[in-house]
Amino acid sequence: MRAAVHAAIGTRYCELGQIEQATGLLPSVGGFWQKVLSRALARAHARSGDPRQALSLADRLPYAPWRAEILALTAHRLSPPAADAVMNDAAAAASVFEPSSEVPVLARAAAAAPTRYQPALSAAALAAGQGIEDPYERSVALRTVAEAQASYGDVAGALAAAEGIRVDGLRADALIAVLTGADDDIARRATEQAGVLNDPSARTRVRLRGLRAAMGAVDAHGPRDTATRAALSAGFDAALGELATRPRSELVASLPDLLPVAACLGGRLAIPTGDLQRATGRDGRISAAAFDGTHDRIFVPPSTTLARPGGIRAELVVNVEELGHRRTLVEGYLSFAVGVEGNGAIAGGIYRYDQWTAVRSQAGLITLGRWITVTFTYLGDGVMTLCMDGELVAQGYRRLGGANGIAWPFGLSIGAWPDADQRVLKGRMEEVKLWRALPAPYPSS
Repeated sequence: MRAAVHAAIGTRYCELGQIEQATGLLPSVGGFWQKVLSRALARAHARSGDPRQALSLADRLPYAPWRAEILALTAHRLSPPAADAVMNDAAAAASVFEPSSEVPVLARAAAAAPTRYQPALSAAALAAGQGIEDPYERSVALRTVAEAQASYGDVAGALAAAEGIRVDGLRADALIAVLTGADDDIARRATEQAGVLNDPSARTRVRLRGLRAAMGAVDAHGPRDTATRAALSAGFDAALGELATRPRSELVASLPDLLPVAACLGGRLAIPTGDLQRATGRDGRISAAAFDGTHDRIFVPPSTTLARPGGIRAELVVNVEELGHRRTLVEGYLSFAVGVEGNGAIAGGIYRYDQWTAVRSQAGLITLGRWITVTFTYLGDGVMTLCMDGELVAQGYRRLGGANGIAWPFGLSIGAWPDADQRVLKGRMEEVKLWRALPAPYPSS
């Protein structure tokens, strides 16, 4: 553990350009972590220190991709003849391996090398990768090539390399790397490639990254460019359609791309996940959502109003079809919750000072298969009430101040516990209304 800590401190010194301090830590670090710190020192010397020391450290590194990267970085600071010799050494070091191991060495060198060497190194890596017989290993190699090309701006070459990848997840990785620096035409072509992927998760990951790239066009053209905004909105809806049937873990993983697009479009966002179906509501029309008791939920990111602390009023129209254990009706992550207990009671509470404070009705209040309206209210002065169909069923008082705002990363979860696929509602829900600034007049209860 001490070696790992010293290596981390030394690496940080290198990032800050404090090479002398990092060098002083090297004798106190052994084993694998000494190699890690040696690599960081070699990088620091290659970029701003002593190129000769960088080459000396590179000779002692155990992994060929690491050595190739240091040689390529050092070439930036050498005379042309010396740089040629160093890059020849990097290419020669790669040539002794089988193609599956040769590709990452060449790709690492291409990503770090001066511009004049990058096309030849990438071409050699691409040729080696295309020559691999095993489809999966070939796909891994081509992804490595595509990511290296995208890292130094050859997005067209990276897109061409991605076309040869036959494993959906790996091809998605390559296309995402392409989209990070693509112009409109390349972004369009990359998104078209994503359309042929069979894996919905891979397809959605690429589409979302493509939408983030398209956000620049919306910002550049301004809010009056309705055509650009409409195209972005349509793509966003398509991506949400893909996410709706995917596991919650994929939704959470998609948030870094999903939420900036939602913010750009300026709308509130509610995303169903699992296999949420439409169902009949109170009056027999198709106006409710049916929750399966296993995976279904609706996720709402915490907008500015949801995230602010204060009073809460939540009102739900719900038809519970099964009990057996606690089931969430609606919960704001680290803020408040309303649910039904396994014994048929209704409960509501807030999370404050690292603990839950709640009120509960009597057991057996819930009649399965019957539509009810549940209202939970917490006032900033400490009054907490729970009503069913307008009748007070539980109340309490504890002065805790304003309830916490709904927090990242799990936001507002309707029909399931935010933290995992547990406590999932088995039944139908027609309405969810939530106020953080309580409407006047307050309920008489």
